[in-house]
Amino acid sequence: MSIRRLLWPVAWAFWWLNLWGEAAFDRLRAILMNHPWRLRKPVTYRFNWIATLLRELLHPHPKLATNTG
Repeated sequence: MSIRRLLWPVAWAFWWLNLWGEAAFDRLRAILMNHPWRLRKPVTYRFNWIATLLRELLHPHPKLATNTG
């Protein structure tokens, strides 16, 4: 019974997200894509760089040794 309760919202969410490709959602998609608060690419790249640094600080990975000769 609890699995069925979980599957209904998941199925509904997938159904709703599939509608985003329909023409009825063109106006809403355009508004969201052109919103002034939307992060631009350079900002996103900086966040990715910071996240990578934090990942290395919290979970360091050994550097691969290169055979130079």
